[in-house]
Amino acid sequence: MGTTAAHTIPLTTAGTVPVAFVGRTSTVHMQDPVQSLARQMRRAAERLPAGFYIARWYWDVESGGTDLDERSQSGTWELFTAAGLPRDGGMAQLRAEITAPKPAFTAVICENIERSGRDMYDALRLERELRKAGLPVFATDEPIDTAAPEASTILVRRVKQGMAEYFRYNVKAQLWEGLKQYVAAGYNTGICPYGYLEERTPHPNPMKRNMGATRARLIPDPERGPWVTRMFEWRVWERLDCNGIARRLNEQGAPPPRSGGTWGYQNVYAILQNPKYTGRVVLGRRKNAGPSQRPGEKRMIAVPREHWPWAAEGNEHPAPYAAPGNPHAVGGHARHGRIGNAPALAGAPFDERIFT
Repeated sequence: MGTTAAHTIPLTTAGTVPVAFVGRTSTVHMQDPVQSLARQMRRAAERLPAGFYIARWYWDVESGGTDLDERSQSGTWELFTAAGLPRDGGMAQLRAEITAPKPAFTAVICENIERSGRDMYDALRLERELRKAGLPVFATDEPIDTAAPEASTILVRRVKQGMAEYFRYNVKAQLWEGLKQYVAAGYNTGICPYGYLEERTPHPNPMKRNMGATRARLIPDPERGPWVTRMFEWRVWERLDCNGIARRLNEQGAPPPRSGGTWGYQNVYAILQNPKYTGRVVLGRRKNAGPSQRPGEKRMIAVPREHWPWAAEGNEHPAPYAAPGNPHAVGGHARHGRIGNAPALAGAPFDERIFT
């Protein structure tokens, strides 16, 4: 994260017409929110008409697809105020201010209209609320008419709002298909599960390869893999619960997931309910349930299995070794565990079975 970006923001109060800045950046993982917000702030300040100045700064670090009534709840912004970015609140605080008898600003400006949100319905809701309060909305990439928006400006804005929503859904669709293809090619998503090792190869994209990026296939861990097979045997054939399996693993000296640790209920449960051991890859087993008590984090809850999006069904030609089925993950249908072209866990050979 950059720490000098705030120095490029014109923080001036010279003027007679106060304006509120509205900004948003969607993620802390794929970009630098400090630089992105600093650019938005700088462009907004530079495009203001003579006599206008930014009196309030409202911004969030969250998805543009977040429902308007659920904005400004993540707390992620707290990670970036230390960089010197001015902030008087987020979208929630902006909407509260415009309902005041005398708002602290007479207009709102953003870098482009989709910064207010990528959902057209919510974007229009916000614009209607501002208009009802007598507050025009300016965008730095549109002609700024302080008297009244021209018809052509409104037309272009509506097209851009529609394109913003299309872009959001199209990116999701392309990302989903890309992930399916990635898994079908045999590459792992997420962390390496217990019982596997990662076989990494350089990324095929030259730019990412030069940055050190790699892709990983899963191969059996000869030391830990057989223990996973035994865990499923104990669960399926002996009906041991997670605590019973954990006790047996500790008694028999199975290497724990963490060095120096011991087996417990959560360790065993995480393995038994992981669909990867059955040769399937699942995305979206948990969903965002709102802000967490930890700053910058969100509370995640489990998604019912019938709503899981299955990214892959495994390979049609399973390896000769596999952990027997996981009734928690696949409803009793045991498959030889594979991920794309990655072989299943090493262990005692099993025929494909149906467990009820």
